[in-house]
Amino acid sequence: MLLLTLACTGSEPASTAIQDTAPPYEATPSQWDGETAAAHTQAILDGGIPMALPIVETWVELVDLGSTEACPERVDYSMLDAPFGCQADTGYYFSGMTALKFDEEVGGFEFLCDAYVIDPDGRTFWCGGESILLGGEGFVFMHLLGTFGYEGVPPWEEGRKSMALWAEWFTEDPEVGPVLYLNGSVTSAEGSMAFDNLGWSTNERKIVSGGVAVRSDHGWYRAILGPAGCSAWVFQAGNAVGQGCVDLDTPIDAWIQGSLQ
Repeated sequence: MLLLTLACTGSEPASTAIQDTAPPYEATPSQWDGETAAAHTQAILDGGIPMALPIVETWVELVDLGSTEACPERVDYSMLDAPFGCQADTGYYFSGMTALKFDEEVGGFEFLCDAYVIDPDGRTFWCGGESILLGGEGFVFMHLLGTFGYEGVPPWEEGRKSMALWAEWFTEDPEVGPVLYLNGSVTSAEGSMAFDNLGWSTNERKIVSGGVAVRSDHGWYRAILGPAGCSAWVFQAGNAVGQGCVDLDTPIDAWIQGSLQ
C-alpha cells in the first residue's frame, strides 16, 4: 500500500522541449531616400575607382628613391621577407615582402605585397594584397584585393582604401562596342559601395547593364541603374525608397585614363 501511495504522489517529469527565447525578428527600417543613397554613392565614386597601375608605380618609385644595396634585401622590385624591417641610408624604412612580376607576353603585371614603407617625411605607404593588371588583344583584366594607400601623396589624397574589385574591359562587344565591366566592393573614408556587374559603354557613354549598392549604418541600398545612371533605389529589407541618380562619366574616364596607358 505504501508503494502504491508513493507511485500515485510522484511529481511529473520536467519537459525536455527546447524553448525559443529569442525575441521575434524585426527588420531594420530604411532611413535614406533614393537621393540620399545616390549622393553617398557619388561621394565614394568621386574619390576615384581604384586602379592597379598607381599601386605598382608608387612601389617602383619608392624602391628607386629609397632603396640601397643593403636595404631592403630584394631581387629587382621584389622585396624578400623582412618582418623586422630596415632603415636605408636614404631615410626610407622598408618592412614586409613583395613580389612583382611583369608579364611581357600578355602585357601588364602581377603584384603581391604585405609591406609598408615610411618615407623621410614620415608618410606611410601601405600595401597589403594583390594588384593585377593584364591586357591583350581585345581585352584588359584588373584584379584588386586588399588595402592600399600612401599618406598625403597623389593619387592617394583620399587615404587608404580597401577593396575586392574586378574590372574587365572588352573592346569588341558585338552589340555596343568597347564595354568596361565592374564587380566587387570598395571601402574608403567616404564609405562602402559595391558594383554589381556594372557595364559601361565607352562608345555610347552610357550604362548598359548592372547597378551599384551603398552601405549605411543601418543596411545596404541597391539600384539597377538606367543608361543615364538613374534608378529606383531599394533597401535591403525590400522596400523601395525613391529615385536617385549617379554620374559615372568622370570616375570611369579617370579609371580608363589611369589604367589603359
